[in-house]
Amino acid sequence: MCTIVYSQTYFVGEKTIIFNDVERTRNIETVVYYPSDIGGVDATIVDGSFPAIIFGHGTAMGDTDLYDYIWEAFASKGYVVLFPLSENDSPPLGAPDHEAFGLDLRFLNSQIIEENEDVESFFYGHITDKTAIIGHSLGGKGTLIAAANNTNITTIVTLCAALSDPPWPFAENGYDVVNNSIPYITVPALVVDAEFDCVVPEEEGHYLTYDLLDIDCKTYVNILGGGHCYVASSDGSACETAEGLFGGNCEGDFTITREEQNNIVLNIILPYFDYMLKDDEIALSEFLDYISGSLDVSYERDCFVSNSCDKSILDEIEIYPNPADRQIVLRIDTFDKEYLTLFRNI
Repeated sequence: MCTIVYSQTYFVGEKTIIFNDVERTRNIETVVYYPSDIGGVDATIVDGSFPAIIFGHGTAMGDTDLYDYIWEAFASKGYVVLFPLSENDSPPLGAPDHEAFGLDLRFLNSQIIEENEDVESFFYGHITDKTAIIGHSLGGKGTLIAAANNTNITTIVTLCAALSDPPWPFAENGYDVVNNSIPYITVPALVVDAEFDCVVPEEEGHYLTYDLLDIDCKTYVNILGGGHCYVASSDGSACETAEGLFGGNCEGDFTITREEQNNIVLNIILPYFDYMLKDDEIALSEFLDYISGSLDVSYERDCFVSNSCDKSILDEIEIYPNPADRQIVLRIDTFDKEYLTLFRNI
């Protein structure tokens, strides 16, 4: 029997692994971050099993330091984070292959699940049965590609996803995610946007990403005053160059700092993953409270939970808190599973 560990804070271990996708004859160099008692390169992993998150970087943003606040936060809180370094080319010298990158994310999600069953693997017995894929910009598009016809993941998150294709002469490296991927996604999704994202045109991302998803549970959160490149923890990448080319000096429109946006991103995605991947009901309340009550964001949510059940298998019904202020939770336990429906006062 495995031990599932959730609440502690850990040091962060780091290991670089080249995973081989035999079907595509492709090696995918990946930096993996994980909870450790001592931390550092090739440190031992702590006892216990943890959810895995696959993270897709933006165009020419395959430097792990650009997203250090994300992988540090998750690995230290009991997640295994895989960061592939593939498809890091950028115009004018080249361009990433969008479909290949999406398939890299999809493969890594399946592979880390297999690693849990491989007695020779460093991650043997350390991965739970719940995983997620998340990505920024190009990585957001790759996340959507990876999720098509894929029930091997629990949820997906996009951060300022760019649905567009590379410019000429690299258009052949693009991929029609709108027609070939999004209609075939069935897992819950969180779409995170930024109000002043001038890299992604309105018709190639933003709210459109959320609107196109035809799934039972989806959430759209827009970071007010934020920008596309502020998803990263530092500048100096091709992202800022793109802001200048496509949006003019759009940095002048930002009303929050990069550090503030980094914190907002974590305020959104940490409780979301804690609920989706760790079944933490308190985290769900924290997530909904934040997106509905914070002045940092605006949101829209369409999440259907069936309220029908077989009365013969009911074990317990609980409604809390009582009295309630802004929201109540109706929890229905059966003998073999738990149903959770959240209602909020209007």
